[in-house]
Amino acid sequence: MYTFFHGWRRKAGVVTLVMAIALMAMWLRSYLFNDEVSFPCGQSTCFVSSIHARLSLGRQTPSHSSDRVKWRAFNLSRINVTDTQESCDLQICRRWGGFRHESGTLKYERSRIEIEQWTIPYWSIAVPLTLLSAYLIVWMPRKATNTDPVSSLNCCQQKHDE
Repeated sequence: MYTFFHGWRRKAGVVTLVMAIALMAMWLRSYLFNDEVSFPCGQSTCFVSSIHARLSLGRQTPSHSSDRVKWRAFNLSRINVTDTQESCDLQICRRWGGFRHESGTLKYERSRIEIEQWTIPYWSIAVPLTLLSAYLIVWMPRKATNTDPVSSLNCCQQKHDE
């Protein structure tokens, strides 16, 4: 068993598998909770959000009044949140390939708040990580051949001398 983890490939495979499992756990949690971390960045507030099987990065202008990092979690089963594009006032929304990779700008005219947001589904990160980890863990390296040019030359020289 100890020899199974010799080399960097299988160790990297285990690390990517752990990352994929963590993303899967976040993916499942996003169906029940909206987790959000926000932090100030210049004149804006940047945030990372996890909701409805998607990971979102965004920036809100103008900034919140807070100058510290905040973490919030909302239980989605207690509030009425719909998962349709029509439920928000998106002025620009692009969907790439129909797979819910989205970017858009949400504008609230009354409060003059503008939110730029980029969204990617969890599966598009977790599935490639899982496949990469499977490749790194299961892949069998080729048997090492004699790559020493001096010994190869001596072998040929001995045959030639006979």
